[in-house]
Amino acid sequence: IPMPLHAAYAATKHAIVGLGKSMRFELKDSGVRIVTVCPGPVETEFMEVIEGKKFPESLKNMRLFTDHPRTIAKVILKAAAQKRSGVLIPSWRSKFLAWSYWLTVPISNLVYQQYAREMMKK
Repeated sequence: IPMPLHAAYAATKHAIVGLGKSMRFELKDSGVRIVTVCPGPVETEFMEVIEGKKFPESLKNMRLFTDHPRTIAKVILKAAAQKRSGVLIPSWRSKFLAWSYWLTVPISNLVYQQYAREMMKK
């Protein structure tokens, strides 16, 4: 999912998915399994570190869509134990965000525009 004001970050995410898909084809007969993890928003200080400022109060409700790092780690370990391969979207929150974005791109763009405006405030 593209993120306003984070073009390079979004591009690397897309590149990782492409790399994982390519490696799955290349390593198909080797016994090596490739899992590309797309966790969505995770409860970390990422925004504060990357932006150098606190998450805006007006966007606090977006935290409803974040997952705890421990939750994501458990899903990844389970996938590894089951010898899964493919793209892994670990939680219902991440799946909801991905599906809602693709089903409602125009509405999502409005939400992202609000996000961009809030993050650009001085």
